[in-house]
Amino acid sequence: IMRILIPNIITPENAQKLSSTAPNRSITVWDRPEVNAITEKLFSEIPETPVYGKPSYWRVESNWGMGHKWHRDGCKEENGKLVPNHMAWCSYSASVLLTDPATFSGGTFKFDDPPEEHREDHYLSAVFYSSGVHNEPQLHMVEPYSGNRTVLLLFFQVT
Repeated sequence: IMRILIPNIITPENAQKLSSTAPNRSITVWDRPEVNAITEKLFSEIPETPVYGKPSYWRVESNWGMGHKWHRDGCKEENGKLVPNHMAWCSYSASVLLTDPATFSGGTFKFDDPPEEHREDHYLSAVFYSSGVHNEPQLHMVEPYSGNRTVLLLFFQVT
């Protein structure tokens, strides 16, 4: 299973800069030094190399209060088997909480098997995990929440 927490991957100042990025849109241009520095740190943990550009993308997700139901990023389950989904190219994913958890309630990031939760330790830190159909994709979710919750999401194709 590939899932790790990388503490303090971003400074509070850079988290604030990213939080002001236009929210909730997918960005395939990798021209933000804060995002690229995070990507370099993430990929120092594994042998693969990320693809910078399409289809890989990043987004700043803000105040998506419904959270996310249980899912895998690069595949889905059908009839007990993992099959490609609309993001079949996605091999790794990461989430970095940009806002202090004191500013919202709920919003805990959870993995299924084995169970694992991240809330306070997610702030300024990356949850990095495998998400492709062929590399033990991690079933995960985010609880619904209220208040100000902003997160950087990254989805990677690798070579």
